Amino acid sequence: MDASFVIPVKGRLKHLKETIVSKLEQETEFNFEVLVVDYNCPDKTDNWCRKHKHPKLRSITVPAPIDYFNNSHCRNVGALYADGDILCFSDADCFLDPDWLGYVLDTMKQDLSIVGAGNDFMEDDDQLGRGTWAVRKTVWRRLRGYDETMEGWGGEELDFFWRMKRAGNILAFPREYAWTIKHGDEERIKYYDCKNKHTTNMINLRSLGMRGTVNPNGFGDKYKNTKSFRDNYLTSH
Repeated sequence: MDASFVIPVKGRLKHLKETIVSKLEQETEFNFEVLVVDYNCPDKTDNWCRKHKHPKLRSITVPAPIDYFNNSHCRNVGALYADGDILCFSDADCFLDPDWLGYVLDTMKQDLSIVGAGNDFMEDDDQLGRGTWAVRKTVWRRLRGYDETMEGWGGEELDFFWRMKRAGNILAFPREYAWTIKHGDEERIKYYDCKNKHTTNMINLRSLGMRGTVNPNGFGDKYKNTKSFRDNYLTSH
């Protein structure tokens, strides 16, 4: 498998319904899948994906507490379960140009010095990278994934982007290749204890200076027990 889209979802099924086609219908000869990670979503996103029955679409469910969300953990679980050599993390509210995947994979396949793809523009309240990143799975493992100690909204994407940049070259894809649905902050912070996104973002970014090894106790496996994580804590199709 050349690539896997990993889409974290918690209370964002309505957004996913709008954007999922832009990922499923990428115009490329590369082999890819779209993996939706239902983080105990109250909308039953996993059920919707099963009914959608698209050959490139898979979904998994993480039995997190119903009122809790950790975006880093959600993405890391998806990455562990993904089959692609290149991981494409994309938010549920993000649209992609049909040529996005072909452009990114073709460039990364030709230039092995490129470890990932993304953008760090922050204009007009835009989201960092417009909600979509790509990284070689080998690099994601070496970086130990997204930092799961970051609780609340914000900080984890910028942290991961900075660590990617230290690991190698980053492909900056064209700005017009990705855009997001405009929506209010109440949807961003609904499943976090702290309802002030600026506060949590500041706390998470300030914690970087005190951090040692990222995820020293492992990543993507917060809810595993003595039996197989995949067999007992995820359902898939």
